Amino acid sequence: MNLPVAGQLFGPEGLGGYQVDALDVPVFLALGRYDYLVPFYVWDQPKTRLSSLCYRLYQKSGHHPSYEQPDEFATDLVEWARSL
Repeated sequence: MNLPVAGQLFGPEGLGGYQVDALDVPVFLALGRYDYLVPFYVWDQPKTRLSSLCYRLYQKSGHHPSYEQPDEFATDLVEWARSL
């Protein structure tokens, strides 16, 4: 899989200019390092617009970290929820 090409195909530019507007609510963003459908780096720019962001990159996951690393995901999600 060519990640730069996937990023161009499935990134904001390839999806009709989709943009994430500034958002001031708590957001939990869980991404997998090996997600070839929506590569994690596609979120680099949108993440800057989320003022209350909890970002986790799961090193052994693809598109579904909640299924591929369920224990780590659940721990992170509960920790984030408790911090609200």
